Amino acid sequence: MRLSPPKRGGVTCPASAPGDLTPVTQEGFAERVRAVVAAIPAGLVLTYGDVATLAGSPRAARPVGQLLRQTLGEELPWHRVVNASGAISSGGDVHRPRWQRERLASEGVRFDAQGRIDLARYRWTPSKGSAVVAFLHEGDP
Repeated sequence: MRLSPPKRGGVTCPASAPGDLTPVTQEGFAERVRAVVAAIPAGLVLTYGDVATLAGSPRAARPVGQLLRQTLGEELPWHRVVNASGAISSGGDVHRPRWQRERLASEGVRFDAQGRIDLARYRWTPSKGSAVVAFLHEGDP
């Protein structure tokens, strides 16, 4: 799969991403999301939209959030995913935002007075040769 320049944000969009499909019907969506999130290095973040784009479903930011809300007991660094403004989304949970902020702070991520992360500084951009990009594009011509 070719990689095209990003439309917004700091990630590279797969050129043939099936963005018009409902993400939950795409085979392997949850596995691709978990692979992207697992690859985010400590001290860096992605937005829900970044994760969706890297997972091949650029319009699936909300389903990414729904999936990550189900991962609290897993060894997945869900805390490294924030909303498009660099803030922590509560998703209706009282405790999870506090845990997320504590975990990010312990990794050196700093928040401004409004509780936002500077995405220009802390947003991760995977390289074309990274393991997650290789995994996501296995079998591509």
